[in-house]
Amino acid sequence: MLAHRSVSCRASARTSRKPYVSITATAAAQSTAQIRIGTRGSKLAKLQAQQVQGLLRRVRPEWTEGHFELLEYATHGDKDKTEQLRTLGQGAFTEVIDQAVADGSVDIGVHSLKDQPVKLPPGVQLAACLPRDDPRDAFISIKYACTADLPAGARVGTSSLRRKAQLLHAHPHLRVVPVRGNIDARLQMLESGELDAIVLAAAGLSRLGQSGLVTRVLGFDEMLPAACQGAIGISCRTRDPFLRWELGLICHEPTWLEIAAERAMLRHLLTPEESSETEEEQQSQSEQSSPGSSTDSPAQPGKLSIPLSSSSSSGSRAPPSSAPTLQGISSITGLPLLPSFAIACHAAFDPHDGLLRIDGLVASEDGRTMHRVALSGGAAAAEDAEDIGRQLGLQLREFALQHGWV
Repeated sequence: MLAHRSVSCRASARTSRKPYVSITATAAAQSTAQIRIGTRGSKLAKLQAQQVQGLLRRVRPEWTEGHFELLEYATHGDKDKTEQLRTLGQGAFTEVIDQAVADGSVDIGVHSLKDQPVKLPPGVQLAACLPRDDPRDAFISIKYACTADLPAGARVGTSSLRRKAQLLHAHPHLRVVPVRGNIDARLQMLESGELDAIVLAAAGLSRLGQSGLVTRVLGFDEMLPAACQGAIGISCRTRDPFLRWELGLICHEPTWLEIAAERAMLRHLLTPEESSETEEEQQSQSEQSSPGSSTDSPAQPGKLSIPLSSSSSSGSRAPPSSAPTLQGISSITGLPLLPSFAIACHAAFDPHDGLLRIDGLVASEDGRTMHRVALSGGAAAAEDAEDIGRQLGLQLREFALQHGWV
């Protein structure tokens, strides 16, 4: 476990996640219009969309089930189940839905937030998130109780470069096998003996009512999750003040602070500092030209300095065999390629003391080179959380630059 020391809380009051817009008469008239929800067609995705629908009906009891329409989309990742995720590119499971939001085909998009890139189509913003489910990874095996029990050459199935790097860093004797497909297909590979173990997101298993399949939930020391793992995000058009307001009513603020930090980490790790722009800044610019915006809306608080505590650790058994790069566009989808090095991140906000702690790491695919950093500080608003995430992203980026990864 990385060393960590407490720091003083900066402030006790937190900014409400409700959008900084006024509801005009035009927007209020939208309350009678049907809300079209874009979702993938998988069982898990539809359950998540239905959860959003249920929460909206809870805050608006007058909205009946007929007030909503669920529209299913087949994303690039759904259509191509053989290619590795990196070759499909960023947003392979979300881009089609967010484009539908942008062009008005649907009103909101519901996503597993770990799949959504930090850069969204023009005119689309991340508007809300639901309470986060368990962000950890789950180890499933018929024969073995934990990763430490796996013998040399044991075959572990995962489609995640992040999981592969961390497994090999701790257990270089394992054989990590790339697998895709639904949970049932992967379980069949276990039962047939094709695989000795698989690693999946605990949140997805929980939402599907299949937590009983889990052999062991992996702690953060064993397997740091993907950024935003376990969180459900909702996107909408920036020029839709009515829906932005309604979605703000169901947004879970502690989770919002966590994902703000994690997405800021990704943005500043993968993007040169001079070209990085926070989501709050992007939203602010969009709102300035959005119909229904009001000049007398509450102003967002300015950024304040945040006391941080930090610790880091690096492990390198040998120089990386190659220099991964962020350059390139998928020849299959036309989307920017995912990075060819591993990235993991998890933030936890404590509402009692107002502190946010974030851990992040970068690693070579073979797990031989890894750098992990932990930061913490007071987070009174999303801007504060983003600032902590920014500092983490810049520290990880410096290490990645030294190894020719970015």
